Amino acid sequence: MKRHVFTLAPFPSGTTWSIRVPALVHQMVHVLKLRIGEEILLVDGAGKRVAGEIVGYSEKSVEVRIQQLREDEGAAVTPTQEKRIYVCAAILKKDHFEWLAEKLAELGVTDLIPLVTARTIKKDIRLDRLETIAKEAMEQSEQARVMTIHAPTELMGAMRLLTRSGVKAVVADTGKGLKPLPDVLRSRSATAVFVGPEGGWSDEERTFFTNECGFERVSLGTSVLRGETAGILVGYELSR
Repeated sequence: MKRHVFTLAPFPSGTTWSIRVPALVHQMVHVLKLRIGEEILLVDGAGKRVAGEIVGYSEKSVEVRIQQLREDEGAAVTPTQEKRIYVCAAILKKDHFEWLAEKLAELGVTDLIPLVTARTIKKDIRLDRLETIAKEAMEQSEQARVMTIHAPTELMGAMRLLTRSGVKAVVADTGKGLKPLPDVLRSRSATAVFVGPEGGWSDEERTFFTNECGFERVSLGTSVLRGETAGILVGYELSR
């Protein structure tokens, strides 16, 4: 039976927590109609999670007994994997980018960097909406760390961010003689992939990746993929 997942930050101390966040209490009591004895999962969005059992509720609070215990602090907080994985994806038209963000969050991608490229048509996004989508996707998929969505940037900005973080990257592209993405990820220990717009990378951008960044171009297969499909495939391979 699937447990409901809720975000609560910061985590309280002790073995019984009194949740008093109005929106969270309303969702538990009135929307989902959770009752005493039901198990839930609480995450803090920063990589920690605890399992708990509802032991009481009212109009203003929900009491949760933490089931797993640790001798030093009480709550057994389970951290998720610390490795950060990045998808640097060109902004897509309509709601396609929101859909991509949702699926990447479900896969466990830690960072999404929206790109403004030479052939990007839509150049603005609603960060607040994307952050809400990422939080809900985290809860749905029982992740414990909410995906970080960075401000839109051009290629140089993304390259600098990855360099500061010590992250190795490759570039998803089309063309003859490119190695498959899974093989390159394993051999180069890359944890970031650039995904282009519907029209593909420009010749200038390919030159930038190769000559200035030293990023290898890789293949996603023989099919011509839409931007959101390519992004999801990349996210899956990175999170394996």
